[in-house]
Amino acid sequence: MIAPTDVLFLEIDAGDKHLILEWARAGVMPNVQALLARGLVGHTMAPRGFFVGSIWPSFYTGVSPARHGIHSLVQLNDNSYEIAVHPTGEHVKREPFWNYLSRAGQRVAVLDIPLSGISEGLNGIQTVEWGSHDENYGFRAWPPALKAEISSRFGLHPQAGTCNVEHRRPNDFVTFRDTLVRGVRAKADLTCHYLRQGGWRFFGQVFTESHCVGHQCWHLHDPAHPGHDPEVARVTGDPIKDVYVAIDAAIGRVLNEVGPDTRVILLAGHGMAHKHGAQFLIVDGGIGNRGGASPADANVALGKFGALHNWIKQRTNLPIWWGEFYPVPTASWSQDAQADFAIRAVQELKNTGAAVALLWQPDTEGAACVGCLWYDIKTQGAAPSALAARLKAWLGT
Repeated sequence: MIAPTDVLFLEIDAGDKHLILEWARAGVMPNVQALLARGLVGHTMAPRGFFVGSIWPSFYTGVSPARHGIHSLVQLNDNSYEIAVHPTGEHVKREPFWNYLSRAGQRVAVLDIPLSGISEGLNGIQTVEWGSHDENYGFRAWPPALKAEISSRFGLHPQAGTCNVEHRRPNDFVTFRDTLVRGVRAKADLTCHYLRQGGWRFFGQVFTESHCVGHQCWHLHDPAHPGHDPEVARVTGDPIKDVYVAIDAAIGRVLNEVGPDTRVILLAGHGMAHKHGAQFLIVDGGIGNRGGASPADANVALGKFGALHNWIKQRTNLPIWWGEFYPVPTASWSQDAQADFAIRAVQELKNTGAAVALLWQPDTEGAACVGCLWYDIKTQGAAPSALAARLKAWLGT
């Protein structure tokens, strides 16, 4: 008798929950609807402030980017200003949860969980990027012989290489959709094959085809998208719907391989939608007039920030970012007065509702730099300035 699988985890990668719920209730995704009807349902959302590439490592390590170290697919190298691609397998600083299960003697199957590296010595099987949206390495597997076994039995995923391609023609989108649908079906074949082996404490598979089609074909799905062309959409249909329907059918096939005692987790990742238009309005300015002179009256000088911010707010609902602001009064002011004025300027922007205010440090050296938050690294070891101390006290930290 084949031992049952304890936990089955399936994910519709970057799946849009609004579309999934709409199509499930309409009967277009009946297997998802069946899970919704009999299971515990919660709404997921992407954590705010997490950049591209940080969500999956946070998911499988259980800690934030501050601890696992993956803030973005491309980020600064340590101790430098050099920007480089950081493949997660080599740079993630915490272990995935399946390593702990493995060391505890539990058998696991980890299939195509995005932005993960191979866990050598894993008690079970693992594939990385057999069929994926994000590419760090190309197809890898554990144990090593598994790669040849999958290639022989199932072949490579029909969507070879990156799915993000520009300037597709209408017929190219049709081919792309059909390729992803074939990929979903092949992934279901692979999943069912290894799931039948049984005895898995954890079995996870991610359908990344939804991520690919979402990025490439949202403009074909959404008539409100500025890139939507009804003539093209008549040729292509709705590729997103076609791929979601294929994933639903694949989920139904996979669920048929497990019994009632298996806990099933279905996740619709961080979502997908259009990305067009402005997300915020950026402003820069100082207290000087067009001639560069600063008013002698501190209240007049300070009022410029609030007046300009309020003038902009009357004309837009977008968040307002002060990408650069320079609360630098006349040189005749004392250093203490200048530092206090900078604090008051920050308070003024806070009171008017600025979303972000970036204070640019003057390019100067020495302890007399009133507008600096940090003193020169060469001469004073990058110590916090008097202004930094005032800000800390004002913030109460």
